[in-house]
Amino acid sequence: MKHFVRSCLRLCGLIVLLGCWGEALSQEKTFDHAQTGFELTGGHNFVPCESCHSGGQFAGTPTECVACHSVNGRFNATTKPISHIHTSERCDTCHNTQDWQAVPRVDHHEVFGLCSNCHNNVTAPGKPADHIPVQSECSDCHSDLAWQPVHFSHDLITAPCVNCHNGTSATGRPADHISVNPVCEGCHSTVAFSPVGVVNHDYVLGTCASCHNGMPVLGRPSDHILVAPECGECHKNTVAFAPVAAPDVNHQFVLGTCASCHNNQTAPGQPSDHIPVSAPLCESCHSTEGWNPPVTVDHGLLSDDCISCHNGTTARGQIPGHIPTGALQCSTCHNTTTFSNPILF
Repeated sequence: MKHFVRSCLRLCGLIVLLGCWGEALSQEKTFDHAQTGFELTGGHNFVPCESCHSGGQFAGTPTECVACHSVNGRFNATTKPISHIHTSERCDTCHNTQDWQAVPRVDHHEVFGLCSNCHNNVTAPGKPADHIPVQSECSDCHSDLAWQPVHFSHDLITAPCVNCHNGTSATGRPADHISVNPVCEGCHSTVAFSPVGVVNHDYVLGTCASCHNGMPVLGRPSDHILVAPECGECHKNTVAFAPVAAPDVNHQFVLGTCASCHNNQTAPGQPSDHIPVSAPLCESCHSTEGWNPPVTVDHGLLSDDCISCHNGTTARGQIPGHIPTGALQCSTCHNTTTFSNPILF
């Protein structure tokens, strides 16, 4: 009888104990953890409660990942590896509990340091091989909110303009551009690409007239002297185009007679004390290589008798010992071809 009572008590205790466990298991099964503000998702569904709630303490349990997933965390949970990029401790901005290793999106607001620390073609995709040459950080031109389009300052570009402005990478030189060496920065500014403020003629190809023809740029004015269209033969200074210094005038390209320019208006002309001539054909006596004294005298153009010039002042006159001639003119006996041998005596 005594053994029977003991067996009954043990059975009752077991029933009570099983009832308590069943009630606890029922409560655990029906408890909605999302009510705490921390829903159990992914891997958190498969860890024991005491992994986070130690000593039966539920209230005040931290919900930040780093509280457990760190070297000094509350529990022995997976920590951020040493090779992890430099970020804040807000793991959930990039990771999720469904697949910890898969990072669908990186919140760059939580990343510290320079872009190139990660975007180096090792940790993450970096600058492609065909990227324009720059010596700057990605963030100087790109935005982490929208990588494209790019907003950048030309001050960061280290290569010549034509490396990008070639009609492929960026807008290039138009088809109707004047013929020049491909050095855009010689004339253009990145602040105001057009119009061009100053043209550096050192980069311009072709003759002046190929541009200075009144169409692309200012050409020869209507009152210009008659010349062949070779501006650079006389206009040597592209900074101060006019006036042209006398030594810079290349008379080989001047058309027309000397007097068409040397008329005391366009250029110095015949002086007031010039010997009388019948027609202003300067080139009959003068040369552009040696204007004064004249290289030769075309006596056929002289309008006065010889003595008006051959008076010993303007030109050589009657030599000492000449025979007396009275009022006779030189031309009575002499001519300009055989002056020393009188044709008449």
